[in-house]
Amino acid sequence: MARGLQFTGVLLAGGRSQRMGRDKALLTLAGGDPLWQWQLEKLHSLGLAEVVVSGPSRPGFPPGLRCLADAYPGHGPLGGLGTVFDACPQRPVLVLAVDVPRISAGFLNALLTGSSFEVGRVPKVAGHYEPLVAVYPPSARSFARRALTSGCLRLQDFAQSLVNAGSVLPYDVPRSEWADFVNWNRPEDLPPDAP
Repeated sequence: MARGLQFTGVLLAGGRSQRMGRDKALLTLAGGDPLWQWQLEKLHSLGLAEVVVSGPSRPGFPPGLRCLADAYPGHGPLGGLGTVFDACPQRPVLVLAVDVPRISAGFLNALLTGSSFEVGRVPKVAGHYEPLVAVYPPSARSFARRALTSGCLRLQDFAQSLVNAGSVLPYDVPRSEWADFVNWNRPEDLPPDAP
């Protein structure tokens, strides 16, 4: 069995895109493809058991693509992760934020290779975790529920709690790859050739 079949892939695309001023998932790349399509293709290339989207359906989504409605509105990115963990409890999940287009399929595959059913991986860049490009085991669900219930919504704290418990291991990203984690949050973050 291919290694990817042990995991569910999730494109995180449920944010409100307030700083961008328009839906980041619908931003188009220089070639004309929407950002959501670019990111979904990376996930599909990994041979995962299932690929779903955390967020609403968008124009052009493939028929049958499973989209998860936010189960924790108003709880930010951790609410999105909690939604994923509740909806996909059977397998570890590989999550990929829609707004980090420079993350490669090769990097995602490295995260999968270093993960198992019991232990995931979270990238660490310049001393900070990148919890929206990570692999989480099913046990992460209880950590998310606890954080959401208590109102502790900081993703860094959530990731650290999983690392402290041994449920997730840090993946130290080499300095040469730090730029791959730059996300498109505001119009000024877009490359000059972006439409």
